[in-house]
Amino acid sequence: MGKNRSFFKQHLPALFEKIELGKPVHFKRLLLGLAECGVSPNEVEKVFNKKALGKKRYRVSIKPEFFQEYQSFRSLVAQPIQSARVLAAAQGKSHSKSTSGTFCLIHTSEHRENPYTIMIDNGVPRSVPSLKRKLLLIENFELFLRYETIIKFLKDKCGEQIDLKEWDVVFSQGSGILNKQFLPFLMNYQKVHCLFDLDFGGLITFTTLKERLNTEIRFVYPTDVEVWVDKYGFEMPPQEWKQLKNLSVKGMHQKKTKRIMDVLLRSGRKVEQEVYLI
Repeated sequence: MGKNRSFFKQHLPALFEKIELGKPVHFKRLLLGLAECGVSPNEVEKVFNKKALGKKRYRVSIKPEFFQEYQSFRSLVAQPIQSARVLAAAQGKSHSKSTSGTFCLIHTSEHRENPYTIMIDNGVPRSVPSLKRKLLLIENFELFLRYETIIKFLKDKCGEQIDLKEWDVVFSQGSGILNKQFLPFLMNYQKVHCLFDLDFGGLITFTTLKERLNTEIRFVYPTDVEVWVDKYGFEMPPQEWKQLKNLSVKGMHQKKTKRIMDVLLRSGRKVEQEVYLI
């Protein structure tokens, strides 16, 4: 009988992992597993946003105001005492393993002067400020440091209206935003704009995010981008050109994304986004 009472609990680690990676979840199985841990269905329901995908499966995201409650759910399941990176350090191989957490810097309407630091522990933020539903990701720190100037640039040169009354601004740490630990945080946004370098690195980061996030996401750049490429672009290495060419013919791209790929491929040049501050 004891085994029966904990039958669904054994599935919780896999279900938590799917939630954090944005994969479909058998939500009833999650409810039953947590019920075996003493958590009522009402307590579980309030923590998540759900979108039905059919056959009892849902796409599930964690509501920002309930990250701590979700963390308490996860603590009900036995976890390794030490992270893989800590254990690898005993053999002098810590750099072969990922850390068990990460962080991000975010400007919000309440944190205009100095960004708020969100510490992410095993995929779950410890605490977050009041978040909006729209997000601007800035690839490089020089632009993030001068984000107010960049917001004006986006309005004047890109036709994009960004305001901290409706948007949050996050430093993406180059391609570091692809760390899967960011997914539970990113999945809360309904709209994401990406201000990245005009090169293969920026575009592969964008397309990877687009594949992972079930949200409206756009790659933003100046409306007269050809002028910027002509004035500030520099030669793209042959290997990078080939990588970008392969990316351009792989899958379906948004019209605006395909346009910038074609511009870069025709010119054989790329642009670093710091020139937007000139």
